[in-house]
Amino acid sequence: MSTEPKRMVITGATGFIGSHLCGHFSRLGWDVIGTFHTALPIATTSQWLHWDLKDAPPPALAEADVVLHLACACIAEPAPRSEEAQSPDVRATLALHAQWHAVHSKPAPQQKFVLFSSRASHPHAANQYGRVKHHCEGICDQPDDIIIRPGVVVGEGSRGVYSTLRQILRRLPVVPVPASRSRFHPTTLADLEAALHDAIAAPAGQSAQMLAPAAAEDMTLRQFLEFICERESLKRPALFEIDARLPATLLAGLARIFPRLRYLEERFCGLLPPTR
Repeated sequence: MSTEPKRMVITGATGFIGSHLCGHFSRLGWDVIGTFHTALPIATTSQWLHWDLKDAPPPALAEADVVLHLACACIAEPAPRSEEAQSPDVRATLALHAQWHAVHSKPAPQQKFVLFSSRASHPHAANQYGRVKHHCEGICDQPDDIIIRPGVVVGEGSRGVYSTLRQILRRLPVVPVPASRSRFHPTTLADLEAALHDAIAAPAGQSAQMLAPAAAEDMTLRQFLEFICERESLKRPALFEIDARLPATLLAGLARIFPRLRYLEERFCGLLPPTR
């Protein structure tokens, strides 16, 4: 009799990565449960469950053989910096992680808890997303926990950092490039799929692991912008370097006046290295 698990939970399943993984694992025969908060579910799953990260996780989530935890609230609903360690993202990860390990006290082969984090994860990251993900990573320290730190995810229909930069390069004839020590690691959906299959197939009982699927070579910001132009067949605009503090300060001020710019501020600051 096959012992291959058939039930997987994907939180944040209405996002770009989550919706793609719902379809991918459904096609492979998994019984996929997707969670959503506000966005209308469109991906292929066996079941949809509403979950606001401020609430306790639905019990059905902990019963899955594999959890892919992507849900994130801090970009849309930022917490004061002094409260980031107790933000809804961190408390939800703590609760879901504890419930899953209570059910799977002795995980069988191919039973895993997978946290999707970020290359920006750092205690002093320039954006809240990176700092919150660092707190969440500290929770996942048990056997059969996997932390995935993808680079900037690229692919058809991609959203987030890649999409924002693509729109800027398409619309502007001249693009200022903030001087930054950050390195960029393009990650395709195929990279993510391969990393997840390897992680799920790993023997049970292994200590917590961190995986960082990405292209073989990292890039400077200028090289990454040139990469986007080539990949998207865009006419490359004139690129010139500026002090990164200028747009960061400007966006921070504008976001206080126009809250909708908060998302853009978070995305931009995610391009910057840690503050210390």
